[in-house]
Amino acid sequence: MPGIPLARLTPTWIPGHLFWAYASGAVLIICGAGIVVNKKARLAATYLGIMILLVVLFVYLPILVADRSSIANGLNYFTDTLVLSGAALLLADALSATAS
Repeated sequence: MPGIPLARLTPTWIPGHLFWAYASGAVLIICGAGIVVNKKARLAATYLGIMILLVVLFVYLPILVADRSSIANGLNYFTDTLVLSGAALLLADALSATAS
């Protein structure tokens, strides 16, 4: 599953499931490196939050709808990843706009 490392695999019925896995992995690595070395950290945290939000909307929301009777597989994955997106966006807001 993209976004948060989970034991469950991305369902094959999700459109572009392989794209979401590679794209989110690349964004996580690049943005994480930018934040760690403090090079355009605010921009990196913003991109990270937006990418994870897109993953929530296009991957986890369909899983939530499909597994709406299962809190562990539907709602749990959706909220965990949504919280990660919010945390990245809060980090971007907390970082100084003048830091480069």
